[in-house]
Order: sequence, then structure tokens, then C-alpha cells
Amino acid sequence: MFSLSKSTYIKGDQCIKALYLEKNRSFLRDKISARQLAVFSRGTNVGILARDCYPGGLDMSPKSPKMFGKMITETIRNINNPNVNVLYEAVFKNDDTLIMLDIIVRDGDKWKAIEVKSSTALSTTYYKDAALQYYVLNGCGIQLSDFQLMYINSEYTRHDDIDLTQLFKCQSVLNDIKTYQEEIRNNIQKFKTALGTSHSPAIPIGVQCHKPYICDFRGHCWKNVPKDSYLFMTAMNEEILFEEYNNGICTNEDFIRHNSLDNIQLKQIEALNNNTYYINKVSFLKMSGNTTGKIAYLSMMDYNKTIPENEGEHPYQPTFDAFCILYEEDEKTVYHFWEKTEENNKEAYKILADSIKDFDKVVLFTHNADVFHQISNENLPEIIDLHAVLIKADFFHKKIRLHFTLKNVYEGIKPGNSINEHESMILNNNDKPFIKECLRKEAEAIKEIFNEWQE
Repeated sequence: MFSLSKSTYIKGDQCIKALYLEKNRSFLRDKISARQLAVFSRGTNVGILARDCYPGGLDMSPKSPKMFGKMITETIRNINNPNVNVLYEAVFKNDDTLIMLDIIVRDGDKWKAIEVKSSTALSTTYYKDAALQYYVLNGCGIQLSDFQLMYINSEYTRHDDIDLTQLFKCQSVLNDIKTYQEEIRNNIQKFKTALGTSHSPAIPIGVQCHKPYICDFRGHCWKNVPKDSYLFMTAMNEEILFEEYNNGICTNEDFIRHNSLDNIQLKQIEALNNNTYYINKVSFLKMSGNTTGKIAYLSMMDYNKTIPENEGEHPYQPTFDAFCILYEEDEKTVYHFWEKTEENNKEAYKILADSIKDFDKVVLFTHNADVFHQISNENLPEIIDLHAVLIKADFFHKKIRLHFTLKNVYEGIKPGNSINEHESMILNNNDKPFIKECLRKEAEAIKEIFNEWQE
């Protein structure tokens, strides 16, 4: 048995109460969102691809939690076998803490440890992650020549077959993570002590509920926060918001009395008090224009593709696998659907351009407006990205506190109506009827939002 793992250690470093709940009250965890599942899937796929940089390794991944003990023994046996040079997901345990290392490679009489990240930059959390793994490896007597973090090279452009030596960057962090060792040791003892108590630590809500990751137990810890609380504001530093709340300023009225607020901040509190939204209508209309001419409402199954699939593409390049165009013709609502196939894959942008070229205006909601950079501007009608327009028009609803998504905006404007999380299409990319229905509803939501404030 073990008390901690890499993921639970990182959770405890963010909030020791979250760690306690994870280990002792996991039933209180929030439902995992499609957004989170998509992130998990992305990380797994990148980790598996990275193995090809060091081929021929043995996979130590346990097939079930019951097999951890066996795989710890198997890992050490292979480490001591001179004929084994590479291991994937090698399992080590020290100080009641278990890790699974992405890749470990024999380097003379020592080993090189490699942890793979699907991001294009290295955060402090990644260094702490590596430091914990070094602590466990060192405690197991594994002599390391280096510890590297492998991550995505954002400047890579694919030509012909994918070049893994260019797709990935490797950075040695051995000297950096050695400086964390005393902190790691102290934290492990602190975490194990907390886990042995009969009640969760008394930790008030704060910025750790959202940073560096949104906590799985936010719903539990926030259950007593009023639904109209000023904590849902976006126009004020959240450290100030939490400081006020934890000092006993619990109502919006008290918060207003204790702070000098600007107009936008007051508008947000007014929206919270009335369980509605706020928008600068004048700014919205100025940026979105009127409803004259032929308008198309475009929904896309768009995302940032981690690994470039075609020549000329780069990591995390915005792309799309399907789209729906909603428009009015002869007083009828028309839906035009398209989905990517192996045959039309390389023609996607041309097909999109041809599908929208005869409209005067195309309205969409996307976090990937760069997708249109693949199309010549001379072939494009006027493009209205509601995501960008709403942000500039100071749109606010408490639902956007964590994520400014089409779903949250639409459900904030149209209470009682609902659409799926955008990422649910990515997770169900083989379910064509589901994707088609999601795109249809998104296009309808985009139309409703755009026309909400038209005169």
C-alpha cells in the first residue's frame, strides 16, 4: 500500500484539504467535465508517442491497482537486468509515495529519467512533479545521470513524416529539482500526518480552488457560498475577493460598503443580485453590426490539434473536423452540415471557404479564431466572433467565472436552455449523429445570442 502518488502529492501541494478529501471522501468529488477528460486524453496520447523516441522499452503499467506491488518488484528486477535498456511507466515506491515514470533509459552505469508533458512550456508545477519523482527514485537507490522534461516544440512544422526529434524538446532539470528535496520531504510528512486524522483540515476557500488547477472538490467546499456571491465577479482581483470573504464580508451589500468599486464591478454585482447577466449593449452592437444582408451562423467542431497530421502544420494548430451552417432562405431555416473524411481531409479549409463565401456576414463563437488564417481574406465575408465581441462588451454572468464558453454564455442568457460541452464532441468523435446534433444546437445558440440585443 502507499499513501501518496504523484497526482495526490500535487493535489496536496495545491490544497491539503483537497488531498484529504481525495483519499478519504472521494465520493464528494465533482463530476469530471468533458473539458477535463479531453485534457487527460491529450496527455496520454502524447506520452505514448514520446516512447518512440526511445523504442524497444518494456511497459511496466499495472493493468489494475492491485498490480502495483507486483510492478514495483518487476521494475526493480528490470533495472538490475543489464539486458534491459528502456522502461515505460516504471513503478517506484519510497516513503509511502508511489510514482510511475514515463520513460527511464539506461545511460552507462546510470539511468536517465524522462517525464513527458503535452504542453509547449514548463510550469513550476512540472518542476515540482519532477522533484517528487527524483525524491522517490533517489530513495530507491536509482543513480541518475540526468532528469529531463520532454515537452512540445511549438515552433515545429511538419514536413513529410513526423520528426519526433523536432516535435519534442528536452530540458534537463536535475539541478533545479535537487533544490526542492527538503520541501518534498517535509511536505510528504505533513501530508501523511493530515491523512491520518479523523477530519479534513480547516482550509478556507481561496485562490487554490482554481490555481494551478480547478479543484475536484470545489462544489463541496463552496456549498455554503451564496449563489449570488460577489466571489463570482470577474472584474476584480480574486485574491482581494477571497480575503474579504474570509474576513467575514459575506454579503454583496457589505462588500460594496467596504470597497470602492468602479462601474463595471457594480454592474456585475447588480447582475448577481438579480440572477441575470450584464453586457454593454452599445459596445456589442457597434462591434457585431446589424442583421441586414445574408447572415450565416457557423458552429464548428474546432480544437487545437496537439500533433500535426499534415504537411505544413504545427503543434496545437487550430483545426476543425466538422461544421454546421445555419441560415435563413425563403423564410425557412436551412442547416448545412459537413464532416471531415480521409478523402476530403486536406480540402477542409477550401470547403469551408466555399461554403461561406456567398454570405455577407458569418457569426460564430470560437476560442480558435486563428482557424480562419488558413483562408485568404479575399475569400471571406465579414466574420463576427461572438467570443471576442462579448469579452470586449464586458459580458458577465456568474457561469463564466471559470470558463467563458458558448455553453455558459448561452445558459446564462437563456435560463432553462442547455447545450452540451463543446469538448463532448471531441470525446465522442466517432458518434456522427451526436456530433451533428451538437453542432445544430450550437448554431442555434449562436443565432439566439447574436440576435438577443439587436434592435
